[in-house]
Amino acid sequence: MSADQLLRETREGNCAAVASKVNEIHLDYASASDYNDENILSSVLMLAYFTAQNEYKIFKEENTGFGRADLFFQPKPNSMAVPMVVELKWNKTSQTAIQQIKDKKYWRKLSEYPEVLLVEINYDTESKEHTCTIETYRPDGRGTS
Repeated sequence: MSADQLLRETREGNCAAVASKVNEIHLDYASASDYNDENILSSVLMLAYFTAQNEYKIFKEENTGFGRADLFFQPKPNSMAVPMVVELKWNKTSQTAIQQIKDKKYWRKLSEYPEVLLVEINYDTESKEHTCTIETYRPDGRGTS
């Protein structure tokens, strides 16, 4: 799966495909001694979404709301892309990061957009597998889908 396809799968909410690709890239690019490091996974995701830079300004550890989002994808001017907030977690349940994004209002810098994709990538240190949750959030208060 290419970086373009990963971005497309993310936008389409295909969590299984996103998790599979992140597994593959993490395995290919992280050394055994650094594999369980969140900064390494963050860098792996920057690599995985490399072509997203055509449509987005991508920020690591962006100050947003009441905390810092791990990865923050803000559409470039004149881009029709849907903004994304990506939060990384280790050994958590599937909704932990999504709830954190909502509770800490990481989406606030993107509130001018009608929709924001909230993306959680969870890594299980025991199984060495990644899972993904994707929700569409509507900052105008209409909820998620």
